Amino acid sequence: MENAVIVFEKEPLPGKVKTRLAKDIGEKEAAKVYKQLIVLTHNALNDVQADIFVFLDGDGMLKVRRDSRYHHTTQWGNNLGERMVHAFREVFKKGYKKALIIGTDCPEISKEILEDAFFQLDNHDITIGPALDGGYYLIGMNKLYASIFQSIPWSTEKVYDRTLEEIQGIGLSFSVLPTLRDIDDWEDLMAFKNKFNFG
Repeated sequence: MENAVIVFEKEPLPGKVKTRLAKDIGEKEAAKVYKQLIVLTHNALNDVQADIFVFLDGDGMLKVRRDSRYHHTTQWGNNLGERMVHAFREVFKKGYKKALIIGTDCPEISKEILEDAFFQLDNHDITIGPALDGGYYLIGMNKLYASIFQSIPWSTEKVYDRTLEEIQGIGLSFSVLPTLRDIDDWEDLMAFKNKFNFG
């Protein structure tokens, strides 16, 4: 297998996940929504031709999936950029030719988008999926370009734009995937109320 998908995931504990959403619906309900997002994410991965590396945020225990494509480990680093660099480095050290990182916040992530991301890496150095909130739900590359994760104002609406500036600043080619919406707050949840049965 030449392709790898890295999934950044948290243990779905009340008070530890979806904290902005929890302000409106409570910690237990927010954790339930997050569990459903995890399921949707891994359903999208079912038929993707790639090995899956789940990087857990924190010291908790993941439910290890009984699938030979799955590998489980923990995130390492002081901020999101350092954690992504570490994850990409670990996967490329194993010999994979293309790697994507996704989170577990985007209910619209799909097999088609993931496959297109891998396809885009045939002709581009980077592929990126912008999120409506100014971040991104996916970034992929065919080798580690660590510098694009530096000097990024994480957890702000400037993440995507600053990342593109870093990519262009070092002369890398890139493709842009469809813009999707993460679920971070009540407004996001309501945007999907007729499409997904959350809660």
